[in-house]
Amino acid sequence: MFRYIFYRIYCLYKFRFKDDIPLVYAIAILTLAQSANIMSFFFMYSSYSNIELKTIINSKTELVIGMVVLITINYLIHVRFFDENKLFIFFERETAKLKKVRGYLAFFYITLSVVLFFYLAVKIGGEAKS
Repeated sequence: MFRYIFYRIYCLYKFRFKDDIPLVYAIAILTLAQSANIMSFFFMYSSYSNIELKTIINSKTELVIGMVVLITINYLIHVRFFDENKLFIFFERETAKLKKVRGYLAFFYITLSVVLFFYLAVKIGGEAKS
């Protein structure tokens, strides 16, 4: 799933926007969605288990280290071993209809991840103040 999302973001920035660094954008957006999912999980866990988020994540340093690890993993998986031709060959068999549906699902996944993160952050923040 993440490889397909990476592929679609890469193609968007390379072909539609004619950008010089589509790999950077693809890694950044994919990492943003993944980190939003991880943080949403932590928010839900702390909310439903009545454990403060500070006991799960002690400092901003831990968040930064987590993001660096996630970016590094995405870099190694998608860029270090990246072969544009293999990626295109793997996904070129999709029909136009399948490509459209998968594109909407990828967009929905990224949007839902970020919206859920912000919703839970505001909800948890509001509970912490009261």
